[in-house]
Amino acid sequence: NYVPMLAVALYSLVKHSSPTNQYNVYVLNTGLSPESVETLSKYARKNVCIQFVDIKEDLQSVLSKLHTRDYFTISTYYRLFIPRIFPQYDKALYLDSDIIILDDIANLYNVDIKDNLIGAVPEQAVGNIYEFVQYSNKYLGICEKLYFNAGILVMNLKQLRESNFENDFVALLNKVKFTVAQDQDYLNVICKDKVHYLPLRWNRTPFGKCSEDENNGIVHFFLTYKPWHYDNVPFESKFWTLAKEAGMFDRILAIKSKYTDKDREHDNEWFVRLKQTALNEANSEKPFCKMEIAGATV
Repeated sequence: NYVPMLAVALYSLVKHSSPTNQYNVYVLNTGLSPESVETLSKYARKNVCIQFVDIKEDLQSVLSKLHTRDYFTISTYYRLFIPRIFPQYDKALYLDSDIIILDDIANLYNVDIKDNLIGAVPEQAVGNIYEFVQYSNKYLGICEKLYFNAGILVMNLKQLRESNFENDFVALLNKVKFTVAQDQDYLNVICKDKVHYLPLRWNRTPFGKCSEDENNGIVHFFLTYKPWHYDNVPFESKFWTLAKEAGMFDRILAIKSKYTDKDREHDNEWFVRLKQTALNEANSEKPFCKMEIAGATV
């Protein structure tokens, strides 16, 4: 379902790439049609290699334990297995597919995050919406300004492997089911105090006061801020320009035309429920930050 949007993301990466760099792009999936593979492969260039990695087998051992809700799918957990799936690399970027890239992605890759586990941008919604502020502080035990968005990550794969990150995740998965942001919450609690915080320009969301003139490296159409569902989304003109250049304009416009008022009403109801869930967790008698979790380093 996200192939057209991923196509725009890939095109934007290629458009802003430098001919002096080599880019190895891996599309993580659990089954893509030959047509989809063909569609995405056309954005490859001499210095941009695009490969498709089916990680179904890698997820098999934990598949039944992965919790999803609303519009989230199992794919949101893919990033947690990257250190093991790619043992040949000591460093990698994880990028969501609902993004556009407006700078050479190598400039993000080359950020020195030292011995931290990841580099990430603080989550704007969590830092500014009351219910999420309460959830981050009172339930997770993380200051809302330090809670990061997991849609764009600089990953220190070597350090993640050495710190037994995946084992910690699986151990925690067996003990706690996060219902607000799922895998993003797991990442935040496991990587707490081991995060290099990146400038907002590397994960700019259409949240709060926005200007099309901002010098952004990546725009991330998170939550319901999606130009393929809504009008008047900040940075939508940049998205539609790239969609047209990528040859995806008509296909994505068709997706938008099928998104109904009922769908938008459902989005609104979902967000209200999400905020209430966050508040309920924040006010629970047994918040995560007060639990003793055996077998997990958090």
